Amino acid sequence: MRALALCLSVVAWVCGCGPTNPAPVPTAAGPPPELFTAEVVTNGPAQFAAQTIAKRHRFARPNLGVQTVLEKRGAVRLNLFGDVSFDAVITECSTQFVGVKSGQAVPAALKTKDPDEQLLLKLAARGHLKDDPRSMVDLVFHDGKLTGTVTAPAQRQFIISHLGGGVHAIIETKPVTPQGD
Repeated sequence: MRALALCLSVVAWVCGCGPTNPAPVPTAAGPPPELFTAEVVTNGPAQFAAQTIAKRHRFARPNLGVQTVLEKRGAVRLNLFGDVSFDAVITECSTQFVGVKSGQAVPAALKTKDPDEQLLLKLAARGHLKDDPRSMVDLVFHDGKLTGTVTAPAQRQFIISHLGGGVHAIIETKPVTPQGD
């Protein structure tokens, strides 16, 4: 009976159905993978919606390979700006096939498709900055598009927004001040 319980636990863990907050998976020696590519993106739009709340912004492309690290609840480097980079610990992650309701089994037809066809997945990851468990990191990948928020120490907030054509805006928001100040 114990062997069966152990076997079921391993299967649930491998399928991503394990406990809500398992310990992060250790990564290989060295720094964690970066959330954004090193490519300098200069073709962003002159105007975009979140610009009004931006203290500063830059354009970037996400490192799509980092999704595997997020799924395994590993660590990822949030390389937001040249002078702002945080290591994040992912504590929760969920994936969902597009068109499949949460909690619903993935239809067999989706599982047996040609492996060269890319299935649309939605991946949502939540965690915190490595040295600050009170901070928050929320990232969502959907069809190669990334959105997210990062709340860091000293009331610093960052927004990641997809703008189109693979270009994403990384925005550090202006500090919020009470009215009348």
